[in-house]
Amino acid sequence: MKLNRCVQGRCGLVLIAAGLLAGCQSYTPRPLELDGYTSRLEARLDDTQRIAEFARSLFEKDEAGEFDLSDGLSCAEAEVLALFYNPELRVVREEAGIAEADARHAGLWEDPEFGFDAAQVLSPGSQFDFGATLGLTLPISGRLGIERDRADAAHEAALLRIADAEWNLRIDVRRAWADWVLAEGRYTQYVLFAEQSEQLLETIDRLVEVGELGRIEGRLVWVERAVHAADTVGAEFAAAEARGELLAMIGLPADSKIEFENLLPSDEQVEMDLSAERLIAANTALAVLVKEYEVAEHALRYEVRKQFPDISLGGGFGSEDDDERLLFGVTVPIPVLNANRAGIARAHAERDAARVRAEIKLDEVQRGLVMAAARSEAVRQQREMYIEGIAPMLETQTQEIRELADLGEIRTLVLLETLARHMQTKKRVLELSAEQAKSNAEVARFRGPTTDRQGPILVRDEMQTEGGAK
Repeated sequence: MKLNRCVQGRCGLVLIAAGLLAGCQSYTPRPLELDGYTSRLEARLDDTQRIAEFARSLFEKDEAGEFDLSDGLSCAEAEVLALFYNPELRVVREEAGIAEADARHAGLWEDPEFGFDAAQVLSPGSQFDFGATLGLTLPISGRLGIERDRADAAHEAALLRIADAEWNLRIDVRRAWADWVLAEGRYTQYVLFAEQSEQLLETIDRLVEVGELGRIEGRLVWVERAVHAADTVGAEFAAAEARGELLAMIGLPADSKIEFENLLPSDEQVEMDLSAERLIAANTALAVLVKEYEVAEHALRYEVRKQFPDISLGGGFGSEDDDERLLFGVTVPIPVLNANRAGIARAHAERDAARVRAEIKLDEVQRGLVMAAARSEAVRQQREMYIEGIAPMLETQTQEIRELADLGEIRTLVLLETLARHMQTKKRVLELSAEQAKSNAEVARFRGPTTDRQGPILVRDEMQTEGGAK
């Protein structure tokens, strides 16, 4: 009889353990599969229909036009591709899944605890004594609700980090695009200089042969031509390097054959609003810090609430000396000696630090916006002075020298100086155009998006393997 009771008790424990384990998850391995990464990378532009649909929704208010790569890749279209395939942005999106997982499962009750004690005295005729208990913590302190609030705020902060990363990526694409246009323009200017100087070199050779021009003076022009030829090689590499950086930022292979439109981003000026209300509502970096302050607030609430204890209840069934009995226990911590003072003090300090970070960021954004707008205006004025004043005078000077050279009258040093100044002016105009585009991009970075879109752009990561696609 006693043996049967023992066997029944053990069978009951096995059933309880099996029931508890039934809710556990199982592990499923997922290989890394780097071998197929390159092929998926190369196939990114095979089907752009889904990207085109996304572009129409993204630029609905930006008026960026249709997404069409058949006529070359524009800066706006490059922004769209970068939002899909930029490597760093993919990492930020995946890391946000950690906060999402925390938020999804935050605030759950602690698992009940099963306990079992048994004793068997090894004397003849002794009884088998045992006790089985089930403990449960009642969260009467309210910490679980605060834990959910904190996890939700942390998840929202992670989503805002994605939005901030996306916006900064779009600005960085515009700046990189301006650098590429500048590099291409410089290379083009070197090539044009070689073509335009060819006729003058023939004239100089003819004048040297007939004795109208000394060989030393004539050699100066050839030396200048050789220097420009060497610089042309460097300019060509710089253009290729700028293109490679753009491709990496967009997320396309380094050997991609896609053509870029050689046009700078729009230099359209937007109405400036330096008010704190506008920046708090629109600046993506500031939005992250505002949300992080909210997380710190919830963390402080949580630590304060931890002073108030939860109740641990336990009950069960046991047998001692062949007498069956019910077991019951209650545990209530008394917050007298510790009272979570260290946790509360730390949470206070973290909240103060979060407040200071947000205040400093607001000041930084306001100051940065003013400086970026001033820089853009100064560059615009410089560019107009070169285009409207300096460039026309040098164009006239160059034309007059060519006419004199055709008539057999040439001044070598004046020719070299004029050609050098003319080319330098054209390069300076290119540099100022690129600098203005980059300054406008910085204004947009601080000002924040002009659309009503709040939060991250939801883009499915096509680089996932088929078995683990989201």
